[in-house]
Amino acid sequence: ALVYAYKTDPENRVFDHKDIQLGVAVSLQVALAIQRNQILEKARVLEEWALTDSLTGLDNRRHILKKAELEFIRAGRFNHPLTTILMDIDDFKQVNDTHGHDIGDQVIRGIGQRCRSHLRSVDIFGRYGGDEYLIFLIETDYDRALAVADRLRKCVAAEPITTDKGPLEVTVSMGVAAKGQTCSNATDMIQLADMSLLAAKKSGKNKRHPTLKN
Repeated sequence: ALVYAYKTDPENRVFDHKDIQLGVAVSLQVALAIQRNQILEKARVLEEWALTDSLTGLDNRRHILKKAELEFIRAGRFNHPLTTILMDIDDFKQVNDTHGHDIGDQVIRGIGQRCRSHLRSVDIFGRYGGDEYLIFLIETDYDRALAVADRLRKCVAAEPITTDKGPLEVTVSMGVAAKGQTCSNATDMIQLADMSLLAAKKSGKNKRHPTLKN
């Protein structure tokens, strides 16, 4: 930044020592304000990195779990429904082995963006790890969660994912679980959804396999 002082009237007195001191003092305050803004911006970026998955721009695993636990407590307090979907890309290793990890990353990003556009802003959605995504559906009962899972599964399979090596057809499998008396926290719900996801994979992939309500 530059602080520039000048006289508009050549007949005015010349700047003296006090004027220079005032200019220096103002300059220091401006410099401090700029420095503070830079520090705040860096802090904002670091906080975003701590909460966001760098590949997809979605919530990362830590942030998902933190928000999910808060929603689990709130749902229990007010006796509101809460459901979760664990989603996994079918045969993702084959995508990486055939086309390379860069294309695999593009597939992960593409699926994340497509699914995000089909969810509400209040729903918790992010990359759980590897080629897995985790969704917590707020104020959503079990039957509606099954319908959401089917909608997401179909929207992924409906159109190929655009990549640098051309469009790739991919599918996903999902496990669905609902908050119930056997769940003491959000992690328990995820474990139930994981069991459901494994069943979906074994049943032929590109499937949604619900757990029993508990």
